[in-house]
Amino acid sequence: MSVTMHIPSRLQMVTGHQPFINIPSANNLLEAMQQLANHCPDIKSSLFDKDNRLNPYIRVSVNDVVVSDLTTPLPDNSDVVIFSAIAGG
Repeated sequence: MSVTMHIPSRLQMVTGHQPFINIPSANNLLEAMQQLANHCPDIKSSLFDKDNRLNPYIRVSVNDVVVSDLTTPLPDNSDVVIFSAIAGG
């Protein structure tokens, strides 16, 4: 099983300017995000808060569906897109 993690342009500086990272295996979204953080340690503080919860300004979609539950299962060949939440007033 492989997961493709799509990295937003503002975070690509910590991935060596790679727009995506392939994760060889992950059962759920949390495992994939943790493996991404292990692969690119400098990205961790952008993705997670000090309690290892997803930062509130980060959103994630799995196969084109926005999800907030990090226990979301990842089927084979999943596409995970990380993006910034948009807020305004």
